[in-house]
Amino acid sequence: MHIRKWKFHLALTALFLPLIMASRGWWIPEVAWGLVAKPAAFKPDMILVDNLVTDYKLFEKARNLRKLETATTVLVPVRASDRDPDKPDPMGFQIARVMIRQARLQPCRILPFREVEPFTLNLARQVGEFLKSHPDIHSVLVVTQACRSRRTQLVYGKVLGKLGAKVSTYPVWNSDRAGNWAATWHGRQEVLLQYIKLIYYELYLYR
Repeated sequence: MHIRKWKFHLALTALFLPLIMASRGWWIPEVAWGLVAKPAAFKPDMILVDNLVTDYKLFEKARNLRKLETATTVLVPVRASDRDPDKPDPMGFQIARVMIRQARLQPCRILPFREVEPFTLNLARQVGEFLKSHPDIHSVLVVTQACRSRRTQLVYGKVLGKLGAKVSTYPVWNSDRAGNWAATWHGRQEVLLQYIKLIYYELYLYR
């Protein structure tokens, strides 16, 4: 009986494996695009650089977007100092300053954020505190890595939406384009990790 089951499963695998391989040009990009948010169409009051993962392309895109949009405020979160949570960590601040200067993103504001898990949710809450002290900001555009954008939209939309702020994300692709993530072990690991985090936040925020 067990031998028959084994042969049946092997036959199914032999039948569907060629189909899966032949259609990889379709499903590989679709898997990646499932992590990407669709930007909303509105003019933001503030651009937020999602600096949880330092990426120069985010700063560069924020500069280009500021030229096109109406936003006058650009906010860059930097990990807070262990000694003084109201000030940015000196090393993180210097790295952010180099990115800002290189991208010609001045002027912008630095937000020292306390690294408390879950990181994205707690950063969104701290951005919310910033908005409370700036009542003129009613809409935020978050510039983030493409595969983080759907999760970012979910979290910031939930947190800042409670404050009456509109939120959109602008996904930025690096070398991890939608069609080539499966080519490397790192790419496969990253996509899987982002789906796990997305599911976690969906369950956490809507429980």
